[in-house]
Amino acid sequence: MRTQRAFILLVGLSAFAGLLTGGCRRGFEQCVGPYGIEILSNVTINGTDTGGIPGGIDLDPQDMQFDRQICEMPSLTDINGYIESAVGSTVASHIEITQVNLDEVTLTAQSGTWDFIQSIDVDFIPKPVNGVAQDPIDLGGATAPTGGFGTELLITPASGVNFLELMNENDANPATGCPSIRVSLVGTMPTVDITFDVEISVEACARITLR
Repeated sequence: MRTQRAFILLVGLSAFAGLLTGGCRRGFEQCVGPYGIEILSNVTINGTDTGGIPGGIDLDPQDMQFDRQICEMPSLTDINGYIESAVGSTVASHIEITQVNLDEVTLTAQSGTWDFIQSIDVDFIPKPVNGVAQDPIDLGGATAPTGGFGTELLITPASGVNFLELMNENDANPATGCPSIRVSLVGTMPTVDITFDVEISVEACARITLR
């Protein structure tokens, strides 16, 4: 729940900051950020001798593709509830969240480096609709520069990713289960264990409305 609370806090504070800096002009949209939120910590990719797989073997995305469910994904109701508790129902009723845009994703190795990675792609996988699997939504990717990646791996979205749309679609989907994040790596097996953290950076936008 820590990640969900951090996300709600960020968007709520951004909306309130938009109110303060934008004054009382109806329809004025104010964006605040980007701000970083750590979503995973101390994740480990096992190295050379784990499972009897030697290091240095070439791998394709199917060999190093893993999904992680995000069952704590907040809803717009959660965010509006935080804003109301922070500023009161009267003020909150005039704040409309318009966008929650992904700025970048950073994977920071706390032990080892990303020199074994040639490329990485990250996708958002929605819950199935009426039992039908949905197409992945591209959150971005990266290709190793000359000399390879170091301890930090920075992923920038290829196109705009609005988390508000993803939250609304998830809320409208009555299916059980959770959406997930899929990470696909191309490279070789690392020779040492890699322990890393994942942080997303987002920008939140809000406007004043008359309701």
